Amino acid sequence: RGREGRLRPGLRSGPPVACLSTGRSSCAGARVRMCPGSDEGPTVPPYLKAMEAVQAMMPDWPAWSVKYLVGTGAFAFAALGLEMALRPKRKAPSSASGETKEEKASSTAVPAGFRAFQARYLAVYLVVMLADWLQGTNMYTLYTGYGVDTASLFLGGFLSSAVFGTVLGLFVDDYGRKLACMVFCFLEVVINLLEHVPDFRLLLVGRVLGGLSTSLLFSSFESWMVSEHRKQGYPEELLSSTFALASTGNGIMAIIAGLIAQVACDRLGDIGPFQAAIALTVLAWVLIATLWDENKAEHEGEAATRSGWATLKSSVSESSALIWTRPAIAGIGMAMALFEGAMYTFVFNWVPRLMQLAPTALPTGIVFSSFMVCVSAGGILYSLAQEHKVTAEATSHGIFIMSALAMAVCAVSNQLDPTMIAFCAFETFVGVSFACLGVLRSRYIPESHMAGILACVRLPLNLLVVIGTKLSDVWPADRVFWVCTAWHLGASAVLALGLSVDAKRKAKTK
Repeated sequence: RGREGRLRPGLRSGPPVACLSTGRSSCAGARVRMCPGSDEGPTVPPYLKAMEAVQAMMPDWPAWSVKYLVGTGAFAFAALGLEMALRPKRKAPSSASGETKEEKASSTAVPAGFRAFQARYLAVYLVVMLADWLQGTNMYTLYTGYGVDTASLFLGGFLSSAVFGTVLGLFVDDYGRKLACMVFCFLEVVINLLEHVPDFRLLLVGRVLGGLSTSLLFSSFESWMVSEHRKQGYPEELLSSTFALASTGNGIMAIIAGLIAQVACDRLGDIGPFQAAIALTVLAWVLIATLWDENKAEHEGEAATRSGWATLKSSVSESSALIWTRPAIAGIGMAMALFEGAMYTFVFNWVPRLMQLAPTALPTGIVFSSFMVCVSAGGILYSLAQEHKVTAEATSHGIFIMSALAMAVCAVSNQLDPTMIAFCAFETFVGVSFACLGVLRSRYIPESHMAGILACVRLPLNLLVVIGTKLSDVWPADRVFWVCTAWHLGASAVLALGLSVDAKRKAKTK
């Protein structure tokens, strides 16, 4: 049809024409040219056939969710570009540079074998985290579909982690971190198999086992990496590099997990992501068995002969003594508990909150991927702060305060866009915290008691999560987000107090 509204020769008018290749009407409105002198009907240009093929493969995801996925992706690429543009340029060492021997010794040269060590750790860690993230996207909707008490199942898992997870984590240092990681994989396979059964009792067993496996996940893997790093004699400064790579990679795995989960959910229902997690966990077990060496805590004197409950009693006593006698460890531990307690409370609340505000059915996998893009961007931003000598302590205070602001926005907003923007901002701060708090832990917590102290820290953490989950049942979402705001501010306060008191004590001893 020309600009004047008349039909041009050779073009056919009328109602939308179904696509000749698929029979679908998604090519409606396309110009279809008649073959001159032919009775075989219209022919479709090749580019329209290609567009139809692409459209047929694309899932039917809501436009608003795709908008945030694309927007957060652009934000992550912008953060990466900023980090690369502002990265300080390092001068190549030369005899005319005027560097002293000490300056050359403290340069960023990477020891032989360090990259291979990083690859061995990250290959396992990223597969494990991909499997773990897959389980988080559809758990709420799966339990809701089963018609079971979702809040009670979540509470059961967190209580299990608070009670049994603490005891389990204390054995990690003495009985082997590699063994603990392999036990984690076995538990995860059992848990995901139980998710297939729509029975509250079996699902509760799975949540109890999930509390045990969660304690292993957040103590054993990091403890193995830090211990093996020091066992191989690599410089302490390179720990930051591994933590930053793990944080960025964790975000990337979570992005992929959201997309895989959405596709699996579209094809297999809410149970699809859990089935994919089983395969990945088996792969992680094989990688641990073949790539990692065992390492244990090294004790001297009587500690070397202790076992069983004697080891447990000693580990509890030593870890508790370190927490109470070293204010920095106590401050970091409580800050972690408050920050992560608010984070897990947010995890329980974001799905029902967005289900209230979204104009369409909630595509949990796509929204989850958008959040995880922000987590990855947070890892990039932490690398930028590290390059410009911003301390981990200062960065921690910043993310705690900004997280409190984001939760305050969620508490006062009843619209989708402000809430989604605040959610994405908070996930960015979570990405920064993964690497930043890891550096603080490695700096202040002794390696020989790392897993034991982390397990002790999980006790108040899980109690806070239980409180947050219970409040979600009795309070509206805005009040719960105000509680999260208070916890973030509390994390900043206890960290500042612990580090300040510790610095004053060290000054007096000098």
